[in-house]
Amino acid sequence: MSVENWLAALLEKIKKHAEDGDAGSANEGEGAKWMTDLEEAVDSALKAGGGPSHDQTVEILKEEMCSPRARTRGFVLDLTFYKSPDSWAKIIRTNELLGPADSAGR
Repeated sequence: MSVENWLAALLEKIKKHAEDGDAGSANEGEGAKWMTDLEEAVDSALKAGGGPSHDQTVEILKEEMCSPRARTRGFVLDLTFYKSPDSWAKIIRTNELLGPADSAGR
């Protein structure tokens, strides 16, 4: 589970949709949505030369932690790199995705 894997899956989804081209659009209704709001927002950020915002990163992490794969196979969160203000550990802790840290920072 990682934001990078989520981004790779999004790019693969976009690529597959582009390859399907007209074949896919014939089966879709007018205005049918094939990306979630989060995927669309992140795609726009990537096209603008950026990446997911802080809030989008939090939503991606929430989505990944609640995914069927994470629920059946589990996941590992490596929170050892905690010094950077933009580290995953800081994002997870400040948004209380796992609850407050204990006295050892875990």
